[in-house]
Amino acid sequence: MAGERPPLRERPAWGELESHHAEIAGRHLRELFAEDGERGTRLVAEGAGLYLDYSKNRVTDETLGLLVDLADQSGLAQRREAMFRGEHINVSEDRAVLHVALRMPRDRSLIVDGIDVVKEVHEVLDRMGDFAERVRSGDWRGHTGKPIRNVINIGIGGSDLGPVMAYEAPRHYSEREMTFRFLTEPTDVNFGGKVHGGMVMKWIDQAGYACAVSWSGHYCVTVAVGGIQFVQPILIGDLVTVRCKLIHTGTSSMHFAVDVLACDLKDRKERLATSCVIVFVALDSPDGKPTPVPPWEPASDEDQRLARYAARMTELSKAMENEVANVKGTPPAA
Repeated sequence: MAGERPPLRERPAWGELESHHAEIAGRHLRELFAEDGERGTRLVAEGAGLYLDYSKNRVTDETLGLLVDLADQSGLAQRREAMFRGEHINVSEDRAVLHVALRMPRDRSLIVDGIDVVKEVHEVLDRMGDFAERVRSGDWRGHTGKPIRNVINIGIGGSDLGPVMAYEAPRHYSEREMTFRFLTEPTDVNFGGKVHGGMVMKWIDQAGYACAVSWSGHYCVTVAVGGIQFVQPILIGDLVTVRCKLIHTGTSSMHFAVDVLACDLKDRKERLATSCVIVFVALDSPDGKPTPVPPWEPASDEDQRLARYAARMTELSKAMENEVANVKGTPPAA
């Protein structure tokens, strides 16, 4: 199929795109938004819980039209249909590309080389789901006979992709408390061999975001971090544990207590490195308004103590804002 078409750079739409790029390469986004007031709401797409805003790229309606022309001249639609039919479009390995089978409903069928791969996919997914539920419920236990409470991801590939995977993968299937573990990397440390504070705060923000999205079911933004204590340094090669626990909910806000611990794998002694309280607000969309979150009520004495601490932090924050407002002569916070 590909041999019937000229090479990519020799297709007419490619040449037109090159000319078009030369015309708009020097244009500023401010100009594009000034000329098209509906650009921010028109050049967007949403589906399956994902929101794509491509209005803030140097593209116009002409750009999109030329890209569609290039897709047509490249036979994209035919390739897509061949993929859904299970044809061997992976020419280097002479096999089908079965990403679509992973997403097909259980009642669908895709026969590839005489085998219904959708049925096989859902058999594996069922086993994976059963295993995950048994781990969460505590039925599946480790070699000590205790329930598995933590998943450790060890790896240094792609800078912080390991920790991000650990944060993102379970975020919609969690309770109010989450624990993440990973090894520090050479790229995380400063010249003294210690992890710099900015990296620690990034870990805290990522862990808090995972917990906030998991609890609220909405996109969330960080609005405050308080009570920060940098107790001990984190060194290269330490096993880092980030524990995040919901300790207070407002109408649309959530307070999380976060502890960052470090462990030298040689002596296996864990030490508290950093602790703080981080506050998130749930939004009804990435550019939307605050939206209510499920309420949480403290049950144990420890939970009640943490909830009082969160409330006290909020009071102190408002008091500081009011003091600054008084000094500047601006209206105090509500």
